[in-house]
Amino acid sequence: MRTLCHAGAAVGLVAFAVLCGSCGAGRLDVAGGWDEERAFLDRRLNAALDAGDHALALAFADSVIAGGERSPRILSQRARALSGLGRTAEMIADFEEAVLADYENCESHLHFATALMRAGKTGRAHSEFMEAKIFCDPRHFPLIYRNLAVAGIKLDRPAEARRYVEEGLSADPADPYLLGLKGMLVARESPLAAESLFARALAGGEEARGFLVPYALLLMNAGNAGEAVRALEKASAASPGDRGIRAHLAEALDRAGRPREAEAVLRGLLAERDEPDLRRGLAKALFRAGDYGQALDLYRGLEETPETMDRIAMCLHHLGRPGDARSWARRANAARPDWPQGMMNLAVILAAGGELDEALGLLERIISLDPENAAARANLELLLRARDPVRGRE
Repeated sequence: MRTLCHAGAAVGLVAFAVLCGSCGAGRLDVAGGWDEERAFLDRRLNAALDAGDHALALAFADSVIAGGERSPRILSQRARALSGLGRTAEMIADFEEAVLADYENCESHLHFATALMRAGKTGRAHSEFMEAKIFCDPRHFPLIYRNLAVAGIKLDRPAEARRYVEEGLSADPADPYLLGLKGMLVARESPLAAESLFARALAGGEEARGFLVPYALLLMNAGNAGEAVRALEKASAASPGDRGIRAHLAEALDRAGRPREAEAVLRGLLAERDEPDLRRGLAKALFRAGDYGQALDLYRGLEETPETMDRIAMCLHHLGRPGDARSWARRANAARPDWPQGMMNLAVILAAGGELDEALGLLERIISLDPENAAARANLELLLRARDPVRGRE
């Protein structure tokens, strides 16, 4: 019997980046009539937002509101702080109040749309970016079209995304974000044109870490890990001390089929500071490189989530320990019963041990949950042929 294909290591999808430049929208217009203390507090609040210290920004905003001011500006600033803290419902409420109080404010719409995109509310973010386009002047158009194109990609509307990219490039033909997005969108039909666009995008954004990192994350989500590696290598060279960039680079290298290079990056990070996510990434890279023993040791030291138990099972399977592999795979399946990857890998282990009926049942269950699962259908066909030799000779 041909070997069934197992599902790969559990990988959390890299979040789609919001291509917003330096957070994109610029500052809200400064209100008049402030005294020196209020102006100073506004500068401190904006500095905290720019530095990513969202808790401090929220404290500043709350102190202003406690003093009796509830202007659209302070509400929008507070909403941005809440967005950074992941408090989505409160963020939306504050932004809605700010936008309704001053509906024609371009920056409020832009900040609101950006926060919605980051929160995964793509459809509503799309609507807010369209509103921003009505009230913003043309210098904001490349930013708006970048994000509308990202929304089109996330919503699986490539033709719409392509249209937004072209409209954005008509406003700024050299915008590296838009050039890169166009390269992603034409890569399948015109790989040479895509390569040229990627090169122009990287050259245009080489010094802009704010471009390179989110651009690379988009490339990884689009299945173009090789180009993501190039972008992240440039970003890492520009900011060698940034651990986040190096961690993204390791994942891109792994996805690009370069697990040994990913291993080297991750070992360097772990030598500086041990973190469970880095050990998990190293275990994944070792697994892909075929070092199942080392990968197993690392997975055993992690929290026993269904994903970790599944990886332990597959390491044991490759190490020729079928009984242990089956036990761990059943534990993973029991902890997360309707997880296609866990069911797929349990089916692989069971089929290897000759337990075809149960394996078939698992594959049929996957297909009932996900009719488009091509791997499950291919494995089901292999098992049916193994059980029915006549079918295999047809």
